[in-house]
This record gives sequence, C-alpha cells and structure tokens, in this order.
Amino acid sequence: MIHDITELERLESVRRDFVSNVSHELKTPLTAIRGYVETLLDADPIDGPTRGRFLRKIRRQSSRLGALVSDLLILSRIESSTEPPEKILDLRSAAGEVLSLLGPASEERGLELVAEFPDEAVEVLGEEEAIRQALSNLVDNAVKYSSAGGRVVVRLQAENGRAALEVEDEGPGIAGEHLDRIFERFYRADRARSRELGGTGLGLAIVKNVARRHGGGVDVESERGRGSTFRLWLPAAESAE
Repeated sequence: MIHDITELERLESVRRDFVSNVSHELKTPLTAIRGYVETLLDADPIDGPTRGRFLRKIRRQSSRLGALVSDLLILSRIESSTEPPEKILDLRSAAGEVLSLLGPASEERGLELVAEFPDEAVEVLGEEEAIRQALSNLVDNAVKYSSAGGRVVVRLQAENGRAALEVEDEGPGIAGEHLDRIFERFYRADRARSRELGGTGLGLAIVKNVARRHGGGVDVESERGRGSTFRLWLPAAESAE
C-alpha cells in the first residue's frame, strides 16, 4: 500500500514554523521584562526617574505580550470555528463602530479619518465579532503607519454580489517584494517599526482568515512612498445565503 504524505509533511512544516515563531515572539518581551525586574531587585538603590523609566518599559513589554496572546487566541478561535455564519450584518454599522473607537488615536496622531459609506445598507452574512476584528485591524494599521497630517479613508460599497471595504492610507507604503507575504503569520515588512508601534505580526493574518471563513478575500495595492490600499470583500447577504 502507498500513502501520499505530502500534505502531512506540509502541515508538520507549518506547525514547526508556527511554534518557532510563537516561541521567539513570546521570548523577546519576556526577556526584556525579566532583565528590568532583575535590575530593579539587585541593583543599588535606584533614583526615582530611572525606576520610573524601567517600570514604563516593563509595562510596555507586558502590553505587547498581552496583545500577542490576545491575537493568538483570536486566530485560534477563527480557524477552529466550524459553524457557518448565519447573522445578517450591515457593514456600515460595524465600520462605524470601528471608526468611533479609533477616532481618538487618529486625532492624537494628527490624522484625518474619513468615512465614505453609501446611503443603503451593505449587508453580509457573517460573525459580527470576527468581522469587526478584521475591520479594526485594517483601520488600526492604517492609523499606526500614517504620518501626521495625512488621511485615512474607509470606503464601503456593494456591487456584483459582493460587499467590499477599502482602507486607504498615505503612509510609507510597502515594497513590492513584501506584498505576497504580508498576510502570513508573524511576517513584517518593517520588523523594527512594527515592534516600535506595538504590532504583533498577526493582524493581517487574522484579516485573511476572517475573509476566508466568510467565503471572501483580501488584497492590497501599495507602492513604496505612496501609501497602501487594503480591500476586504465578502459575499453580499443574498449571495451568501
């Protein structure tokens, strides 16, 4: 008897890579936290400003660790879900909530957050929390990577049996060699900047999995120095049914 184990070998390779990446991503903030804590415990009395600086770094690394664990749990839940989405949602409502939540962050960065929504409902058949998470990840990335004084435009439209959401920014853009890989887990086009801004490397992987879960897709158009436009599309409610 002959058994084709190609797929098993591929899955095993994916599992090894995933475990390796998770271990590395968890180890980095844990190492930093341990180093600062040991310094605070073992060093001679530390002056107030230095102690405060160390504690702020510990808090930042703890927040990064919490965000990573949260994203891992979200990704696991989406991938393991087997129930078909059954709730009809108006994407205008979900996108509006996301913009309201991220409005203060965009103002803090000196950005103009623009919503271009149609008057009629843009309905999909989906899981509300997962779709809101995907929308939030796309808009949050646009806000994080845009420079002060720029614009982030969020567009919604329904056409040809699809509901589509576009997020356009005026950020640094993404070099062409990275475009085929940015939806992979833990892949970062600019690793140093992503970590500086608190990215986990899982945001776009979550978007991709949410799109697949709902029978849709996601793509990106970008050019270095000229911003990016991400498009998430889902089957419209009547098509999904």
